[in-house]
Amino acid sequence: MTVGVRAIMGMPAARTLVAYCGLVSFLYGTDTVLFVGVSEHRLGTGPEGFGYLLAGLGVGGLLGAGLVNQAAGSRRLGVIILAGALGYSLPTALLALIHAPGLAFLVQVFRGGATLVVDVLAITALQRAVAPDQVGPRCSACSGLLCWPRSRSAPCSPQRS
Repeated sequence: MTVGVRAIMGMPAARTLVAYCGLVSFLYGTDTVLFVGVSEHRLGTGPEGFGYLLAGLGVGGLLGAGLVNQAAGSRRLGVIILAGALGYSLPTALLALIHAPGLAFLVQVFRGGATLVVDVLAITALQRAVAPDQVGPRCSACSGLLCWPRSRSAPCSPQRS
């Protein structure tokens, strides 16, 4: 794994992509704690609300899957990944203001689509940015560990020429 860390740290593009994945992974981890308090104190839905908020992330991921596939062909993946990271992180603050369970669910649907953008397109861009002999054995394993909870469903196939 140290070889993978060195490979990623030696490439600015790879560092940035892994950082985006790390950001949304960190936020997902905080979500699992935040959603408990939000569902209990803001939405008044208790434990069921926690499940609905997580389900909203999943629904957003499913709805965004087709769009992500189209976006993967773009030459401007960096801009799209940045928009996805902002789209996942910034709406988190809205949960402090929202009291309607339905609206909170819709915010999570949006965030679920945004995090899918980051997960899939960051892995795609990483595969494009890193030499083919570095992708599988070094960078993918290391970035997968750093971004684990969110990247576990992202495709990890080698770059196609």
